[in-house]
Amino acid sequence: MLIKKRFDIVAIFDKITFKQIFTLWIAIILIFSIIFYLFAIHQENEGVINAKTGEKETNLFPILYFSFITATSTGYGDIWPIGVVSRSFAILGAVLGLLVFSMLISKLVSFKQQLILNEVYEISFHERISRLRDMYYLYRTNTNKLIERLHAGNFTRKEIKELGINLIPFENALSDSMKILCQRGNSQYVNQLDDLTVELLLKSIDLSMSKTLELFITLNAVTAWKNDYIEEKLGAISDSVLTISNHYSKHNNLKIREKANDVYKLRSSVLKEFERFNDAKIETAKEDLGKWI
Repeated sequence: MLIKKRFDIVAIFDKITFKQIFTLWIAIILIFSIIFYLFAIHQENEGVINAKTGEKETNLFPILYFSFITATSTGYGDIWPIGVVSRSFAILGAVLGLLVFSMLISKLVSFKQQLILNEVYEISFHERISRLRDMYYLYRTNTNKLIERLHAGNFTRKEIKELGINLIPFENALSDSMKILCQRGNSQYVNQLDDLTVELLLKSIDLSMSKTLELFITLNAVTAWKNDYIEEKLGAISDSVLTISNHYSKHNNLKIREKANDVYKLRSSVLKEFERFNDAKIETAKEDLGKWI
């Protein structure tokens, strides 16, 4: 509970602008000027006194000047408060002025730190996008090599059984992409995606899904390949693609909507090709059964 309240205070402070701090500082000066002015007019032993003349100030400008130097903790000594109440308000004004001044310094330091953090995060974010695109490219390259070997008949049964391992990089890349592409909220700590970055990632996913479809078509043509591990990995890939495509199905950018729709269609084609293997396997089993009858 205490930690939550602390975070609430920090969140409130982060929302305070320099303009609001300056307005608060001016308001403190004006409020205390009015208080000292009322004391000077209505209270005989309260207010502020001019050190040079020894008389109590009743003009607003000298009192405003006193309130200003008190709020800034300057204190030239040419004007000082008289009376217990006036001195108490002078102390309060000095304390509030110091608090506002400390808020200003803290805000300046925080602003500088935020600029540095934003710059570091921006570099890290673009490196993360670049790494994801490299992961997709590497997956497509390895898948293309596997397809060539399948066409050439240069593969073993063990490699077919371990085919699901080749899908792991694609699954991981999609999982990381989903965290970036489907992020929620407008927090200052969340980097907002531009349309170009979204298009590039969707294009990488589109090309990778196309290569996956080509792989399954080739597998269905040359060998029996299905196992539970492949089905598990394909299910995870399908779920991630569905989440991403649905997230951008109603995007304002037409190109992004079209690319999301293409990705969704490729997902459907991959699943149909996967199911086509099941149908073929059933038909084969029926033929084998017919031979024994």
